Amino acid sequence: MNKQTIITILLALVAMTGLAQTKTATITGYSPALKDGTVAESSIDNVRVASDTVQGGRFTLTIPVEGLTKSYLFLAGEGCPNHLMTIWLQPGADVKVTGKDCLYPLWKVESPLPEQQTLSRIMEYGHDTLAEFLRLNLANAPWDEERPVYMKYLKHTMDVLPSLPVDAASLEELEGVAMMARNYTKDFPYMEQLKELEASTASPCSTTNSLTDTIHYPPSTIHAQIIVGRFFPSLFLGSFNYSSYLCTVHSDAHSFIISNIRWKEKNIQ
Repeated sequence: MNKQTIITILLALVAMTGLAQTKTATITGYSPALKDGTVAESSIDNVRVASDTVQGGRFTLTIPVEGLTKSYLFLAGEGCPNHLMTIWLQPGADVKVTGKDCLYPLWKVESPLPEQQTLSRIMEYGHDTLAEFLRLNLANAPWDEERPVYMKYLKHTMDVLPSLPVDAASLEELEGVAMMARNYTKDFPYMEQLKELEASTASPCSTTNSLTDTIHYPPSTIHAQIIVGRFFPSLFLGSFNYSSYLCTVHSDAHSFIISNIRWKEKNIQ
């Protein structure tokens, strides 16, 4: 066996090892309304990680993931709105999205992940309002016209969240509502409902002021902001400031476990 053959074999073994270590999830999509040439993209943390070109109304995306991950699906083509669709993934997950039109954020999602099922229930509850918002988007309506419709959709989200599990999906949706409230304080008419929802999500004990429920959260979204304001950012806009957080974080290969969160309620003058 010559030197060149040995090098070739070693390179092949390295490549095979790399492939064996790569963890992926798959998104397949279909709609008869999609035009050939429409580009399907998946992104994570604002980085495109997979893309495909629609043929015959179909596309397939293979996405590298290490654990529970929040990804976004975007379709760029005739009749598709300029809107991201959230897809929760984990290694080995096969997710199917199907519809009859190009309003893909409203399509049916078949997924084994409970987080995606939570999100689907939220989308179903606000389906008609989101559809109205997407049609305004397709018509290139100004944001001043789109905003009240989107605010109404956020109201639907808050209405249904108390009936859903407290998981990564519901917490992300709650945070999205809170971010919108912070960015558009004067135009957000549901601040009191948001505060009540955040307080009930935390499930504080009246005697210990501690979070009694353990929350599992995807590693990719854990960062320093979790200590102050990550979960309940809109509270900084109201009468109270939840400060002096004490947070114990444990991690494993799949999720972070956040427990024993306590706060001190402080009036803002």
